Amino acid sequence: MLFHSTGLGLDRATLERACEDEDVARNFLEAILWPDGPVCPRCRTLEVRIVRTQAGSWRCRTCQKYFKLTTGTLFEGTHLKLHRWLQSVMLMGTSETLVTDLMRKVGMMPKTAVAIARKLRSAEVAGDTLLIQLRLLSEHVKTATPLRASDQCGAGDE
Repeated sequence: MLFHSTGLGLDRATLERACEDEDVARNFLEAILWPDGPVCPRCRTLEVRIVRTQAGSWRCRTCQKYFKLTTGTLFEGTHLKLHRWLQSVMLMGTSETLVTDLMRKVGMMPKTAVAIARKLRSAEVAGDTLLIQLRLLSEHVKTATPLRASDQCGAGDE
């Protein structure tokens, strides 16, 4: 999966808005995960439809499975809002004491901060591509350096 230009723009202001607002965070993550529109995480088809009775849910027309934006990501199965996850990922690169910073800067309870830090670290060790993309993006936005093709996650794989 390559970085691409989102309608939001990949600049510091957009990333900061995504860390503050849930709707912007959702649109930001959709643009990163699905540049060509929603894709079924199970069968990888674009043939999906929105489920009107459940906000943020889709149903695949091929395999008939329901899915959400977070299905198949490290964010799946948690109650933490996406903008809080993005704040946590941003802190991960700059924090030496991630749990303490999650409690102080993001306002998490200690038990939640420990669980999120553990999940982020295990995803980093496992080489989670979404986490790598978000970390690369946050580093390039913080330092204001342009993205090169060699910096993109999965460059040359396709």
